[in-house]
Amino acid sequence: MSSGGKHQADASPSVSETAKLAGDVSDLARDEQLWQTPRIEALIDRLRKCVHAKKFKAKPDEVEDIGIQLWNSCNRLKRESGGHALAPAIAKLALLGRALAFFLITNLWTRAAPVDRTIYVLKLALKAGRSLAEDAENDIAAQVMKMATDFKDHLVTLKPTLGDGDAREAQGLEAEYFIIRTVLTTSLTPPRFDLAEHMYTKAGPVLDNLLPDSAEALADVLLGISKSLAAQDDFALAVTWLDRAKSIIDGQDLERLSREAVELKLAINQALVTALISLPNATGIDRAEDVLRELETLGSPLVVLLLRLEVIQRKPAENFDDATYASLIRALLKTVKSPEGGGEQSASRLMQLIHHHIRKLHQKSPSLGCRLQDELIDSVRTVKDDCWLEKMIVFRFWMASQQRTAEDTIRELSEILTRLDQPLSPEAAMSVQALVSAKLEGEGEPAGPWCALALHPRLEKSGPANMQKLENRLLLDAISRGDMDAAMAVVHERGLMDRAKTDAMACYLIFKVALRTQDHGLAVECIEILGSGPQQQEYLSACVADAQQCGNGAVAVASMKELVERFEYQASTSLHLPALLRCMIRILHGLMEAEQTELGRSRISEDVVLAFDAVLCAIEKHPSLFDAREINWFSRTAYNLGLQSTKGWSQLHTVQLLSACVGLNQRCTSISSPRSTCDLALKSLFSHFLIASTLLSLARVEEHAEQRLQHYLNVRKHVQAFDSLLSSQTESLDQPSRDDLGRRLDQLLVWEFEAAIALKDYESLELISEKTTLSGSLQAMADLLLRSDVPKNAVLTTMKLIVNALWALEQFDKGRLALYIRVLFQATKEFELLDVILDMAQEVSSWSALEEVEWFSITTWDRAVDFFAAGEDDQARKWAQKAMELAGMLGDGALGETLREKYTVLGL
Repeated sequence: MSSGGKHQADASPSVSETAKLAGDVSDLARDEQLWQTPRIEALIDRLRKCVHAKKFKAKPDEVEDIGIQLWNSCNRLKRESGGHALAPAIAKLALLGRALAFFLITNLWTRAAPVDRTIYVLKLALKAGRSLAEDAENDIAAQVMKMATDFKDHLVTLKPTLGDGDAREAQGLEAEYFIIRTVLTTSLTPPRFDLAEHMYTKAGPVLDNLLPDSAEALADVLLGISKSLAAQDDFALAVTWLDRAKSIIDGQDLERLSREAVELKLAINQALVTALISLPNATGIDRAEDVLRELETLGSPLVVLLLRLEVIQRKPAENFDDATYASLIRALLKTVKSPEGGGEQSASRLMQLIHHHIRKLHQKSPSLGCRLQDELIDSVRTVKDDCWLEKMIVFRFWMASQQRTAEDTIRELSEILTRLDQPLSPEAAMSVQALVSAKLEGEGEPAGPWCALALHPRLEKSGPANMQKLENRLLLDAISRGDMDAAMAVVHERGLMDRAKTDAMACYLIFKVALRTQDHGLAVECIEILGSGPQQQEYLSACVADAQQCGNGAVAVASMKELVERFEYQASTSLHLPALLRCMIRILHGLMEAEQTELGRSRISEDVVLAFDAVLCAIEKHPSLFDAREINWFSRTAYNLGLQSTKGWSQLHTVQLLSACVGLNQRCTSISSPRSTCDLALKSLFSHFLIASTLLSLARVEEHAEQRLQHYLNVRKHVQAFDSLLSSQTESLDQPSRDDLGRRLDQLLVWEFEAAIALKDYESLELISEKTTLSGSLQAMADLLLRSDVPKNAVLTTMKLIVNALWALEQFDKGRLALYIRVLFQATKEFELLDVILDMAQEVSSWSALEEVEWFSITTWDRAVDFFAAGEDDQARKWAQKAMELAGMLGDGALGETLREKYTVLGL
């Protein structure tokens, strides 16, 4: 059915209607101003209706004139519309107009028409029919050709009467008739190849004496039929029609054929070879080679080369001749280098074909395919086709990626890149590097050489991200091979240290190199960079594991310190902070035991202290991460290390470790059992004691006043903490423990007493001494008072309290007490102190401090004399009597006798 479908007229158009239509078309042909889409579409519709009517209400001679006018107008329209925007619509109008004109003109034709008239109308029919068939107006074309059948049959009957000229013309028309009828059979949907076969068979005698033009036309039609069959994979039938086309074109004298006919002959033979090699089971291969030999005589070497490649390719796999196939491709490559050609499009098509066949060869023989691809790249490079050059280079890398790396593979690829005049485009460079990256995923591939290749200067436009990944991979390969010289060369030559500040992976890889080259400074620098960047936890954890694996405890600790400092708790984190801290402390302890130098031990001990500070800070920030068992471990370890640190460690570090122990115990107490709480309290008490002792030692030797006072202040804090904690735990302690801790408290009070004096907190001296229960501690406090520059009032009040306390005790050093009383007596001249001395002398007959009694006796007498001189006889009498009483305690009695004599003289 035609594109416009069938139209049924209610009645045949009248002559006036037909004339009006022809006139409108004629007006359109004369005046281009009338070329408007609505007008043209309306005329097309009117023409289509009239064409389908085919009968006209008029005399034959009337409509013939109208038909001739319409035919000529349509020819003029078609001729003048070329290049116009409405040319397609005008061409359709002219096509339908000539069909209508044909029907109008043939109204007069009868079988009685003369030869010239018959030939004339047959020419019109064939011309209209061919045009309609070419424009897919198959229904109208069929109507025209149906009428043409009558004209042809009548002409056949007239052959005996025809002259030579008319006979030749009639023969040509008959051949063209069969050609058009054949075309129409294949234009149906679906194509009717059986009808085409019928028409071809029916035209048999006509085909034997075809004129050159008719032969070309028919051969072209038959070639079209074969292509349709080949498209349906009916290659056997396609070969049949191609043989017919070949037979027809070969039957003509080559010199009489047009240039287009020679090209048609080439196309037929080419299509025949293609169809033959497509037959099942390679049955047409031998004949295809025969046709190829014939093609060589036609002077189309390029076509022959391509077809020979197809023939070899279609042969069974066991018969594939890779050497011949390669030689044919090389012959094609010579055409690439040739300056002759059919333009850029033709050259591009040739590149595609060569590329296709090299790919096929690579499937059969990879090494040979790679060599041919290298030759193709050189050929393309010489013709300066950058687009194809890049495509071919990328494909060459793909070829290399599909097979195991041979000895010369990377060298050959590097040479290809080196020979380039300029870097590859970003897209091509990225494609090459992507292929290299994929290649590196394979097992057993040498990563280093491939990475170095991918970092070739000609691939620099791939972008920094790709280059960085490859540099990292190159460095990782050197590390995995244990080649630290190569690794350091990569770091320095590629400038990785600068990039490491922003590229965490590069920084981590440099850390691995530093670790294995014992470059502690570089390793620590990398750790610090990683700690300040993103994904810090993952990379620092990897640093810890790597350092431990390498047995480098110092670097492992540095990584752990940074990791602890940067730790941020997340529910999804795989890092267990308590475990990390435990591990760090264990490593530090091991390093301390192995370290021989004092400086090294000092640094390690500093790290130990910082580790426990980190523990306390972590517990404060993330208490849910630490249970009682965890805290108890840290507490116990801090205590043990604190005890060990008293030998060979800095005293400050001892203080810090034991302070950490106390802090941990405080946090653990609220979540521990009563028994554990008591143990923790004892540990804290001993820690406070040791801390106070150590701080006191530091204070005594500290040269800087401010720091010295700070030490003393801390001494007091720990003494008070000891006192408070001991008071809270008294009921839970047994008697021996209470006694021992009581003695320790007395010692601590002496130290606090010293600290209070240093801090000039004189008001606290009495309070401190009041807490003291041991004579030794009281005596120590008294000695401190005597050696210090404490204000007189504070000395007197405190010393008096100490003396009273000592006198209340059963065990004390009478000589030292007498000394303290003497000091007090000198300062206060208190009479009651003499009774204390007298009692002491009476209770202890073996008291050895007789010189003190003698001193008190003489001093007391002097005091009595002072009162006598002042006229205070009562006071003089009291003091004189006490002096004589004291003198009486002396063994020889001489002093007593002397004083009594003087007493008599005074008359008291």
